[in-house]
Amino acid sequence: MIEPLTVKLLLDCIKTIELCLESKKRFLESTQLQDKVLCSLQELSEISRSISWGYRGTITEKAWKRINNLVFQQLLIPRAKGIDRYKIWQVVLECLPIIKHEVSLWKSKL
Repeated sequence: MIEPLTVKLLLDCIKTIELCLESKKRFLESTQLQDKVLCSLQELSEISRSISWGYRGTITEKAWKRINNLVFQQLLIPRAKGIDRYKIWQVVLECLPIIKHEVSLWKSKL
């Protein structure tokens, strides 16, 4: 079973990311928003590692893996060119709604 605190932390991360991504123009122009999204993604990724894969459906598992790979590529691998804010925007827009839906289902079962 997933702990209620884990679900709350995940939903808090998702909300922070969503707020930062309300405007593509603002996100792409603001290093502060990009940093905040990356920090929240890193936290989301770390929390997700404590969750059994048995709780995730196939589609959601792929979304989690894409988010985890994004965090690894953008934060953990040194990049001479810096972060790829366009890739962050694209992957988060594709994967975050899927993850949010799954986490919301977990919350409803608590």
